[in-house]
Amino acid sequence: MNLEFGKRIAVLRKMHGVTQAQLAEYLMVQPQTVSRWESEGGTPDVAFLPKIAAFFSVSMDELFGMTDMEQIDNLVYKYSVLRDEKSLEEVLRRIEVALDTLEGETAPESTEKREQLLAWKVHIYIQKSRKAQEEAESILDELMQKAGTESKLSLALRLQKNQFLIQKGNGRAVLREMKAAWQTEQTLENLRCYMTALMEMDRAEDIVELWDQKEVQELVCKVTEESTPLWQMMFLAVATEGRENCFKNRLEIFKEAAEEAAVFEAEWTWTGFLKEAGREEEKEKGKKHLLELLERLPFNEYLKMNYKKRIQEI
Repeated sequence: MNLEFGKRIAVLRKMHGVTQAQLAEYLMVQPQTVSRWESEGGTPDVAFLPKIAAFFSVSMDELFGMTDMEQIDNLVYKYSVLRDEKSLEEVLRRIEVALDTLEGETAPESTEKREQLLAWKVHIYIQKSRKAQEEAESILDELMQKAGTESKLSLALRLQKNQFLIQKGNGRAVLREMKAAWQTEQTLENLRCYMTALMEMDRAEDIVELWDQKEVQELVCKVTEESTPLWQMMFLAVATEGRENCFKNRLEIFKEAAEEAAVFEAEWTWTGFLKEAGREEEKEKGKKHLLELLERLPFNEYLKMNYKKRIQEI
């Protein structure tokens, strides 16, 4: 227990205008016992602590003389261990209150406190994200086990699992596994998993080279619902690599067989490329063309409104 605890009792008692005898009567101890606590000749039994805190209308933290920053530090550590919703709400509320009290303060100490509070807030959100990811991955593993390889969800679950593993820093292992699966059995599903892993790892150049392989061309030459996502990844990769002529040529092939919604997505990628290249005049034409395509698509009004807003932001 804090060696200054007895002094803290004395301060609180005097702040509230309470005598040692009155506090002793409330706790049903001798006044000499309270006097001994305050002179650091002993410490109260643990059972007395909640009663003392209630008597002075303070929290246990305040009873022990902890500053607001020390209390928040403890709450941050508590959430890092428990990662439960109650602890999350408690620590975020205390951080926000502390930030509000520093509003307008410019002293170096206030600036330092504000920076520390914001750093804690970032830490809390990172922990929250990790907790959510762990729970999602646990559910995903259960689904994969129950669904099996023949389920319609199999591919989607497989892609999500790879994404989790890459985000956790296992990208190289995922790439090796997906490449081996593709080389062993050249199916659209294995190709999509391999290309998605390459995309997640920012390996656009590898996707461009992979697309030119004979085995890949034989699988994707016919634009279907299953092959369309692969075409879209290819367009993103080609745009990232700045292969303008390649993009245009393949887009013309794609337009001949793809659904209008898929063409819209490909044109969107192209317009984004024009923006990155700083070609403002062509970009504006691209945006106009996107709006024209959008009007023909069977999207609901809310979705169209959202797309229009995003197009204007390009």
